[in-house]
Amino acid sequence: MKKIPLLPRYFNWIGLALITLSLALYSIDALRDRSEIGGIFIKTFVLINDTPFTEPGFWKIMEVDVLLTLILLTMLIGLSFTAFARRKTEDEMIDSIRLHSWSWAIISMIIIGSLVTIFIYGTSFITFSVFFVHLLLLMYNAIFTVNIWKLNKSQTHEE
Repeated sequence: MKKIPLLPRYFNWIGLALITLSLALYSIDALRDRSEIGGIFIKTFVLINDTPFTEPGFWKIMEVDVLLTLILLTMLIGLSFTAFARRKTEDEMIDSIRLHSWSWAIISMIIIGSLVTIFIYGTSFITFSVFFVHLLLLMYNAIFTVNIWKLNKSQTHEE
């Protein structure tokens, strides 16, 4: 059987650290006073910047707040690292659980995406669209972890 290309095992710990960093950045952002100008402003190249109440920019260098970008990027990379990191023991059963978990994560996200498309409109829909990939990876990680836990539990009861 052909092996699934996976990251080395230590990427799971790197992923967890990035997820923790992302949650810490989000907490800092949520707790800051919105009346003050805060965030992390840097000059960077932007394809499109149409943030309300700011000068629009297209294909140029602009000073922008990259805090949300850092939060989303660290969370996405962290979830990806945990999803694609090798387990201590990799066998056909773990591969089967991975495939099963991906299948159910995709099916559940199609259902959730359909419900959101039907019932949610406006800015909330756009917000959900931004987080769709994050939710897919989170759903996979949750289903995979629960299935591995069930496998380990059943193996300890058999012994």
